[in-house]
Amino acid sequence: EPGVQSSFFGAAVARPVIRGQDGARVQVLSEGLASMDASTVSVDHATTIEPFLADQIEVLRGPATLLYGAGAVGGVVNVVDGRIAEEAAAAPLSGRAQFGGDTVADSRFGMARIEAGNERFVLRADAFHRDNEDYEIPGRAEVDADEDEPEGIVENSSLRNHGGAIGASWIGESGFVGMAVSSYRSNYGIPGHAHEHHDESALKEGEEEAPVRLDMDQTRIDLKAGLSTASRAAENIRVRLGSNRYEHVELEGDEVGTRFANDELTGRIDVVHTEIAGWRGAYGLSFSERDFEAVGAEAFVPPSDTSQLGLFLVENREIGAWNLELGARY
Repeated sequence: EPGVQSSFFGAAVARPVIRGQDGARVQVLSEGLASMDASTVSVDHATTIEPFLADQIEVLRGPATLLYGAGAVGGVVNVVDGRIAEEAAAAPLSGRAQFGGDTVADSRFGMARIEAGNERFVLRADAFHRDNEDYEIPGRAEVDADEDEPEGIVENSSLRNHGGAIGASWIGESGFVGMAVSSYRSNYGIPGHAHEHHDESALKEGEEEAPVRLDMDQTRIDLKAGLSTASRAAENIRVRLGSNRYEHVELEGDEVGTRFANDELTGRIDVVHTEIAGWRGAYGLSFSERDFEAVGAEAFVPPSDTSQLGLFLVENREIGAWNLELGARY
């Protein structure tokens, strides 16, 4: 997409950069709710979203970002994973799978998704596993490499992650309700990143900086419901609720350096109205309760309890070859 790039801090960490904006200025969402990880706190923290599971990925810019927050001035990337079905199953049993590997990092990966159901009940399950060693390169990784720098490999670039989910939905004549439970585990290195916790005398004795790895663990529960009505003011109503327990530790060699924890509850109600005087749009409210904590050597942010409540309205109108979009949020 024009204006959309990616940051890169090793094979495991890549947040979107939209028109030069990144970090907290670009929100990464899962089915319209926050990923509820610690990826906005530091550029080397990974998001907890597996791209293989995506049914579609939406990039929002401009006034439409006010649907999801007042701070997303760069944009929003929303991953629709379909873990909670909104429609009846197309077949009694279906699915997809992908298995592969490569020689550059001796990687092996496998991912699978299955759907079973009928006109009233749909069950979906998915699982993934990835194991990458340090990846190979021509020459040395460091620009000013010394003689001890290994050649032909990027140290501490290995990655191991796995996870999965199970979701169930009940489909009615004019709506649906469903729930999904998911898990994400990852252990990855940050190439070129090490912490110094020694004095000059230790350096003279030959001690080396400890390579930094992140060990991440997230468990998440999502609820979603939808209703279609004959009302012009509320043609379609969507309710989403997500609860999360997230933690990752920064490992300096075999020692735990810093621990990040995030317990969060978030939800939203979206109402889509029919066309009124040429305008189509949506309105609703969102809320979140977040308990964030960082403890350890690099705990550069204080513990915080954050509560947010927002009301939003986004409208769109086509005028000939032009498209006019307006948004407001309080």
